[in-house]
Amino acid sequence: MTGKPEMGVMAWVRRLLVGVGLAMIAFAVFGGGGPRLSTSPYLVFAARVAVIVLAVLLPLTFALGWLIGRAVPALVRPVVQGACIATAVIVGIALPSVLGRGRQPDLPSALPRNYATGLWTVLAVVWAAAALLIVIRILRRRRAPVGTPLKEKNP
Repeated sequence: MTGKPEMGVMAWVRRLLVGVGLAMIAFAVFGGGGPRLSTSPYLVFAARVAVIVLAVLLPLTFALGWLIGRAVPALVRPVVQGACIATAVIVGIALPSVLGRGRQPDLPSALPRNYATGLWTVLAVVWAAAALLIVIRILRRRRAPVGTPLKEKNP
């Protein structure tokens, strides 16, 4: 028997569920059957996010990775890379609050804090921890006995 395997019931159920899911996604993206059948704001938002990620953030990420690979010593490179990734995630999460999107003058309880100060505080803690880890790695390297293999070098 070298032919195609038989398609069981589960294969047809999966196909049906995928079809229903795609139909629901299309319904939601294209306005949900509202009176206006043009492009929905969700589709416009998704397109803008895709363009920003592909045209701006991805090249910046590649450039920063290349720069870290060239400029940062191998001993501390993982720590710097981790701090950069943490910084990017934290800024991505906090940026809407820092910019004040959604703040309404008649609703003072919406976004009541100084989020810029909080962002800078969290970033300072991240980079202080990175600096501490760098110092620890350097001190451990100096205390290593002569002749012990270094973990950072690739064979």
